[in-house]
Formats: sequence, structure tokens, C-alpha cells
Amino acid sequence: MNYQNNEDFAKDREALIKRLESAKPFDEFMDALGIWYLDINQKEEMDFFKEAEGIPPLKVRQKFLDDIMSRLKSNYKLIIIDALGSVSCAELSSRDKLSLIILGRARYTKAQSFAKGFLHELGHSWFFRN
Repeated sequence: MNYQNNEDFAKDREALIKRLESAKPFDEFMDALGIWYLDINQKEEMDFFKEAEGIPPLKVRQKFLDDIMSRLKSNYKLIIIDALGSVSCAELSSRDKLSLIILGRARYTKAQSFAKGFLHELGHSWFFRN
């Protein structure tokens, strides 16, 4: 969210995927992971997400989360990259619930630190889900 153009988002998305592909244990089962990009417009973004105080800085409508679950037929991690945000966090959840990961892109000056921040937050959500 909050990206000025699709090219910048595509670069960030690819940086995260490449970092995931090179990190243990994910490198061992990349073929088993599904990665989807949700292209939503600004109105949908306003309908699905609401800024909140504290951590996480966004609330996600339950219907939106349920719709994703019904299509995927499995648990998932919803990763939101906020180009203007400076807060990165992982919502800790139980094994039978999804995890929300928010990456505040403005917090990271380099693509390498951004990718490391992603793995850091993914590690928090992964650890508490397994």
C-alpha cells in the first residue's frame, strides 16, 4: 500500500522473494509455497484496512481475511508492505489462525535491510505458529 508506482512495488516484492529463496529452511521447500499478490484499488484498501493505534498499526476486516482463507483452503500469512510506513511487526497467532505481517518500507533505507526485516518478522510469526 501507498506505493507511488507498480515498478517500485515489484522491486520490493522480488527482493523479498529472493531473500526467502536463499534463507533456510524456506529454500528447501519454495516449490511448496504459494505466493500471491493481491491487487486492490484505493477504495478497496480503505474498505479492507483501517489504521489503528499501537501494534499492529492496521486492522484488517475479518470478511476480507475469511475470503482469502476460503479461496486458499489453508492457513496463510498476509504480508502488507506499506511504502510510507515506518513500523514493521508480526501479529502473533495460534496454529489455527493466520498471521499478519506488516512491513513499514520507509523504515529501511536499503533493499538488503528491507529483506532482512521481512525475514525477521516472518520468523516471529513462524515461530509462534509452529
